[in-house]
Amino acid sequence: MGVEVPELGQWGKYYFPDACLTKQCQFQLTIHGCGGSADDIAEVFGNYAAANDIVMVFPQATGCYMGDAEGDEEMEWNQVARDGSMMTFMKGIFDRVTDTDTSS
Repeated sequence: MGVEVPELGQWGKYYFPDACLTKQCQFQLTIHGCGGSADDIAEVFGNYAAANDIVMVFPQATGCYMGDAEGDEEMEWNQVARDGSMMTFMKGIFDRVTDTDTSS
């Protein structure tokens, strides 16, 4: 996506229900809290997503940053600003998952 986000790892998890191959489904981007992981949150929400036909993406954070950014203006900006790197990355995930062009 061309966005570098030091707060996020290079991997995560996703869940795509089989039913969503043939019908339109909701999409949810779920971010875990401090001390959690993409694995943990995927396990918690996996059954919910399956039962409700929701495509879910779970990015993996590299550490606990929310609240730890005090005094680091760049990190604070990355976390909360609409055009900060974290929100830009999240929007990129959303745009890619919801894109109806299947040629790529």
